[in-house]
Amino acid sequence: MEHISEKRDIRDKDKGTLEGAVALIDHTRHEDMQDLAEIVIRWAHEHGTVTSDDLHILTNEAYAGDMIVGAVFGDLTRHGILIEVGRKPTVRKVAHSRKINIYRLKEEKV
Repeated sequence: MEHISEKRDIRDKDKGTLEGAVALIDHTRHEDMQDLAEIVIRWAHEHGTVTSDDLHILTNEAYAGDMIVGAVFGDLTRHGILIEVGRKPTVRKVAHSRKINIYRLKEEKV
């Protein structure tokens, strides 16, 4: 039986340093952002527009309550990949019909 003091934790990935643990988390979040950005771009290309509702549905709410969804849209907008074309109420009950942005790819014609 393994003793508590012998169990490994996230810091074991990089010789037990806090900096190593933070770097591992940053790397994982960066990969998540890239994966989500690809989903957003593909959806916008195939359907003309994309919203955060679309991303939540496509990921089966895996990122519900996580600021990464907004970060993905913000990053794609800042880099000139997406542009905002409107707003609409969300369909997600958890978001209480708040208005969300509708985006399209910048190079796509509406």
